[in-house]
Amino acid sequence: MKNKLRLINVGVEINLEKKYTLEEIEQIKQVVRDDFKVFTSWTRAEYRCADKLRYLDNIKNRLNYEEFDDYVASYVKNKIYDELADKIFENKLEIDFDYEFAEQVFEDEKHQFYESGYSECFYENLIEIIKTVMNYEDEESEE
Repeated sequence: MKNKLRLINVGVEINLEKKYTLEEIEQIKQVVRDDFKVFTSWTRAEYRCADKLRYLDNIKNRLNYEEFDDYVASYVKNKIYDELADKIFENKLEIDFDYEFAEQVFEDEKHQFYESGYSECFYENLIEIIKTVMNYEDEESEE
Protein backbone atom coordinates (compact mmCIF):
# COMPACT_ATOMS: atom_id res chain seq x y z
CA MET A 1 0.00 0.00 0.00
CA LYS A 2 1.25 3.47 -0.83
CA ASN A 3 1.81 5.97 1.95
CA LYS A 4 0.80 9.00 -0.12
CA LEU A 5 -2.71 9.73 -1.30
CA ARG A 6 -3.33 12.02 -4.24
CA LEU A 7 -6.67 13.81 -4.23
CA ILE A 8 -7.29 14.00 -7.95
CA ASN A 9 -10.00 16.66 -8.09
CA VAL A 10 -7.98 19.30 -6.22
CA GLY A 11 -4.50 18.08 -7.17
CA VAL A 12 -3.18 17.70 -3.62
CA GLU A 13 -1.06 14.88 -2.25
CA ILE A 14 -1.36 13.85 1.40
CA ASN A 15 1.45 11.97 3.12
CA LEU A 16 -0.38 9.52 5.37
CA GLU A 17 2.82 8.66 7.29
CA LYS A 18 3.37 12.25 8.47
CA LYS A 19 2.37 13.38 11.96
CA TYR A 20 0.37 16.55 11.36
CA THR A 21 -0.39 19.39 13.75
CA LEU A 22 -4.03 20.12 14.62
CA GLU A 23 -3.96 23.09 12.24
CA GLU A 24 -2.59 20.95 9.41
CA ILE A 25 -5.25 18.28 10.07
CA GLU A 26 -7.96 20.93 9.71
CA GLN A 27 -6.39 22.04 6.43
CA ILE A 28 -6.34 18.44 5.20
CA LYS A 29 -9.99 18.00 6.17
CA GLN A 30 -10.87 21.12 4.17
CA VAL A 31 -8.94 19.83 1.15
CA VAL A 32 -10.78 16.49 1.42
CA ARG A 33 -14.14 18.32 1.63
CA ASP A 34 -13.20 20.39 -1.44
CA ASP A 35 -12.14 17.25 -3.31
CA PHE A 36 -15.33 15.40 -2.41
CA LYS A 37 -17.44 18.43 -3.33
CA VAL A 38 -15.98 18.35 -6.85
CA PHE A 39 -16.37 14.55 -6.95
CA THR A 40 -20.07 14.76 -6.11
CA SER A 41 -20.86 18.02 -7.90
CA TRP A 42 -22.99 16.34 -10.60
CA THR A 43 -24.83 14.03 -8.23
CA ARG A 44 -28.20 14.78 -6.70
CA ALA A 45 -28.20 15.06 -2.90
CA GLU A 46 -30.24 11.88 -2.40
CA TYR A 47 -27.38 9.86 -3.97
CA ARG A 48 -24.64 11.45 -1.89
CA CYS A 49 -24.38 8.43 0.43
CA ALA A 50 -23.53 6.22 -2.55
CA ASP A 51 -20.99 8.82 -3.66
CA LYS A 52 -19.34 8.67 -0.24
CA LEU A 53 -18.87 4.92 -0.55
CA ARG A 54 -17.64 5.22 -4.13
CA TYR A 55 -15.22 7.98 -3.13
CA LEU A 56 -13.81 5.86 -0.29
CA ASP A 57 -13.49 2.87 -2.63
CA ASN A 58 -11.54 5.08 -5.02
CA ILE A 59 -9.21 6.13 -2.20
CA LYS A 60 -8.70 2.51 -1.19
CA ASN A 61 -7.93 1.52 -4.77
CA ARG A 62 -5.50 4.42 -5.27
CA LEU A 63 -3.61 3.40 -2.16
CA ASN A 64 -3.18 -0.10 -3.57
CA TYR A 65 -2.82 0.25 -7.35
CA GLU A 66 -2.05 2.89 -9.91
CA GLU A 67 -4.40 1.70 -12.64
CA PHE A 68 -6.95 -0.95 -13.52
CA ASP A 69 -4.27 -2.63 -15.67
CA ASP A 70 -2.51 -3.57 -12.43
CA TYR A 71 -5.68 -5.32 -11.27
CA VAL A 72 -5.88 -7.18 -14.58
CA ALA A 73 -2.23 -8.26 -14.48
CA SER A 74 -2.55 -9.48 -10.89
CA TYR A 75 -5.77 -11.35 -11.66
CA VAL A 76 -4.29 -13.08 -14.72
CA LYS A 77 -1.14 -14.07 -12.80
CA ASN A 78 -3.20 -15.48 -9.93
CA LYS A 79 -5.39 -17.40 -12.37
CA ILE A 80 -2.33 -18.96 -14.00
CA TYR A 81 -0.80 -19.87 -10.61
CA ASP A 82 -4.08 -21.43 -9.49
CA GLU A 83 -4.36 -23.50 -12.66
CA LEU A 84 -0.72 -24.58 -12.38
CA ALA A 85 -1.26 -25.62 -8.75
CA ASP A 86 -4.40 -27.56 -9.69
CA LYS A 87 -2.59 -29.13 -12.68
CA ILE A 88 -5.33 -27.98 -15.09
CA PHE A 89 -3.24 -25.47 -16.99
CA GLU A 90 -3.14 -26.25 -20.69
CA ASN A 91 -1.07 -24.87 -23.52
CA LYS A 92 -3.26 -21.85 -23.92
CA LEU A 93 -5.20 -19.61 -21.59
CA GLU A 94 -8.35 -17.93 -22.82
CA ILE A 95 -9.80 -14.91 -21.07
CA ASP A 96 -12.53 -12.71 -22.48
CA PHE A 97 -11.81 -9.11 -21.53
CA ASP A 98 -15.43 -8.08 -21.12
CA TYR A 99 -17.70 -6.64 -18.44
CA GLU A 100 -17.93 -9.94 -16.55
CA PHE A 101 -14.15 -10.21 -16.56
CA ALA A 102 -13.85 -6.66 -15.17
CA GLU A 103 -16.31 -7.47 -12.39
CA GLN A 104 -14.45 -10.67 -11.52
CA VAL A 105 -11.13 -8.82 -11.44
CA PHE A 106 -12.61 -6.22 -9.12
CA GLU A 107 -14.03 -8.84 -6.77
CA ASP A 108 -10.89 -10.98 -6.70
CA GLU A 109 -8.36 -8.17 -6.45
CA LYS A 110 -10.03 -5.63 -4.18
CA HIS A 111 -8.05 -4.72 -1.12
CA GLN A 112 -8.79 -3.65 2.40
CA PHE A 113 -7.82 -0.36 3.92
CA TYR A 114 -5.85 -2.23 6.57
CA GLU A 115 -2.48 -3.87 6.02
CA SER A 116 -0.02 -4.70 8.75
CA GLY A 117 3.25 -2.82 8.84
CA TYR A 118 1.92 0.71 8.64
CA SER A 119 2.30 3.20 11.44
CA GLU A 120 -0.47 4.25 13.76
CA CYS A 121 -0.09 7.73 12.26
CA PHE A 122 -0.93 6.34 8.79
CA TYR A 123 -4.25 4.96 10.04
CA GLU A 124 -5.07 8.01 12.15
CA ASN A 125 -4.71 10.20 9.05
CA LEU A 126 -6.75 7.78 6.98
CA ILE A 127 -9.49 7.69 9.63
CA GLU A 128 -9.67 11.50 9.60
CA ILE A 129 -10.15 11.42 5.83
CA ILE A 130 -12.87 8.77 6.10
CA LYS A 131 -14.68 10.66 8.87
CA THR A 132 -14.48 13.89 6.86
CA VAL A 133 -16.11 12.22 3.84
CA MET A 134 -18.77 10.45 5.89
CA ASN A 135 -19.70 13.68 7.73
CA TYR A 136 -19.71 15.76 4.56
CA GLU A 137 -23.48 16.22 4.34
CA ASP A 138 -23.71 17.44 7.93
CA GLU A 139 -20.97 19.99 7.33
CA GLU A 140 -22.59 21.18 4.10
CA SER A 141 -25.93 21.83 5.82
CA GLU A 142 -24.21 23.98 8.45
CA GLU A 143 -22.81 26.37 5.83
